[in-house]
Amino acid sequence: MAVVTGEAKTVLPLPYGGIMSDAPYPEVNDRLRQIEREAASLGAIEDPFMYLSFLALTVIPELRLTERGLFDQRIFSDIDLFLID
Repeated sequence: MAVVTGEAKTVLPLPYGGIMSDAPYPEVNDRLRQIEREAASLGAIEDPFMYLSFLALTVIPELRLTERGLFDQRIFSDIDLFLID
């Protein structure tokens, strides 16, 4: 997991399948709090990474986060994340 602002990067490596860390719990907890603070400074919602972790679950009936981006099950189509005029 990461937050990037300009040249600054705040990272919590998850080397095991992108879901688990090999670092000690206190270090993981500290890094998670740090990236959450960085995300909040950019205007993110509370616990943004928790929300992202659930988007790919098959139990969510409408939206899926895939390797191609956001997918809407209702219309069976990819969704643009940014509106460009």
